[in-house]
Amino acid sequence: MSTALWEVYDFELSMFSQMLHFGTTEECKKFPPPVQNAIVESMLLHLRILVDILFSRGSGKDDINVTDLLPGFKSSLVVQLRIAYGDGKTVGCPCWHLNKRLAHPTQIRSSSYNYSHVLNALVPLVMPLFAEIDAARRGKQ
Repeated sequence: MSTALWEVYDFELSMFSQMLHFGTTEECKKFPPPVQNAIVESMLLHLRILVDILFSRGSGKDDINVTDLLPGFKSSLVVQLRIAYGDGKTVGCPCWHLNKRLAHPTQIRSSSYNYSHVLNALVPLVMPLFAEIDAARRGKQ
């Protein structure tokens, strides 16, 4: 397997982690509102990309899936994350909010939105899942 796949995963994880840290501290409030918004949006878009990787739901031949990185990787946290994340058709779930309020130009978008509930639902699941992937990766090398 190409190390380029891990480079993409590592980049997405690093961007998400750094933006999560930065966007949830007082440091972020030193910037004007458009920059604060860009930090939050960046964090959420990187999270959305990571979830796609974790769910191995990429349908294109060039999409990166966790099974490309770690063939046979299984975790009960993926199942829990899938339940917590929901889908684009279930109104109110994190996936729906990310799709409707962030990633697509829909009629329900507004100039501001508080995504705390999305983070509260997903971060407690993704952080230990990232740690599991890291442990499996180190065990494999």
